[in-house]
This record gives sequence, C-alpha cells and structure tokens, in this order.
Amino acid sequence: MEIAIVDTSSEVGRRVLEYLFPGVDQAAYDDFGVLPSIVSIEAFILADDYRAKAKRLQAVFETPGAGLLIHPWLGPMSVILEEPARISFSSRELRMVRISARFKRRGVSFGSLSAGGFSALLSALSSRIGATSSLIAAVRSNSVAASVRRSSRIATSTLSSLQTPRGSVSAVSTMRAGLAASAPETPAALDMVADGNGGPASGDRGTSRRIRYRGAKAARRRKASQKSACCFPIGS
Repeated sequence: MEIAIVDTSSEVGRRVLEYLFPGVDQAAYDDFGVLPSIVSIEAFILADDYRAKAKRLQAVFETPGAGLLIHPWLGPMSVILEEPARISFSSRELRMVRISARFKRRGVSFGSLSAGGFSALLSALSSRIGATSSLIAAVRSNSVAASVRRSSRIATSTLSSLQTPRGSVSAVSTMRAGLAASAPETPAALDMVADGNGGPASGDRGTSRRIRYRGAKAARRRKASQKSACCFPIGS
C-alpha cells in the first residue's frame, strides 16, 4: 500500500547494559552487540477514498509478522511494527489521513526459525543441560567418596594407635581386622552399610560376638588377677 512519507528518522547503536553499584562512582558496562535499527516515519494519505485506505492501512498494521517497507532514502527493508502505530484524522484537513509509526528492522527471530531449526536448538540446549547435570553428579559423587575414604583412614589410624592393655590384645586385633574388612570405600558401599545390607551380615555379627566374648573374658581375667593380688599374703 502506498503512503507519502514526509519525515523519517533512524535509531542506531549498540546494545549496552549498565551496572551501578552502591559506593562506586564508576559504572560497569556489558556490550551485547549491535542494536536493531529502529525506523520512525511520519506519513499521510491524500485521496478521495482516504477512509477506505485508512482501514486498509489498519489491516496492514494488524497483520502478524514482518512486512516490506520501501524507505524513500534507504530503500526496501524488512521491518516489524515495534509499537502501536497512530492513524489521525482532522476536521481541518479534509480527505487526509496522517500516520505515525515506529518499525524495527527485522533480524533473526524465533518466528523465522523453521520447525527443524527450533527442534535442533531445543535438542542442543537439552544436551548441554544434561552434560552439566552429569558433571555436577560426578563431582558430588567424587566428593562423597573422598569423605568416606578419609573417615575410614582416620578410624583405622586411631584404632592402630591405641595402646592395648594387658589381656585385650586379641580383642583389639580382631577389631582392627574387622574394621579393615568392613570399611566402605565408596558412597554406594557406605549406603549399603547404613541400610544394613553391606557385606556378609552373618559374618559381621559373628565377628562382633567374638569381640564381645573375648573382651568379657579378658575383663574376668583382670578381675581375677586383682583379687589374687589383694589376697596375697604379706609375709610371703
């Protein structure tokens, strides 16, 4: 549709984001690339059927998607209506319609992507998110495994440094052997031990019973030796 463009202007530049911080005089900026050009026009229609042409122009403005604008100085360009246009009538200007509109020169948009291109974009985003999730899970698993191994080393080192009293050597040795055999080395093994499913359960219970039995036997021996010392004749 033909309209007479009398004035036009263009806004050009770059997409710059400004950051302001409390207590800091200097601002920080991020440059996100070239700003899409914005073209503003002032035009009119002068004709006997100006009302019919105004309705046709309204239908053009309400059509979705991009359109072709023949700029009187810059030539043809693909544009999209950035904000509502204005169509004006006046009793002082019969047979005339005035138009004010702002257009944005169209670049690549989601509306211009084909179905296959949009699906490929979503697939790439999904794969990137999946890779990030896997990396986080791996780091977390390695951290838990390192913590489990460190706790096992501390427990083993503490038990090894114990000064075993007389009569309890056998019990402490059994405790050391049981700890070395049952200490979890991985998070999965730790979960199994916490759930009561780790290792041969019957063997663990047997080891625990042997430790308790030998500890009690050693305690009885110490008590018997203390009684003998108390009742030993002084003159002998």
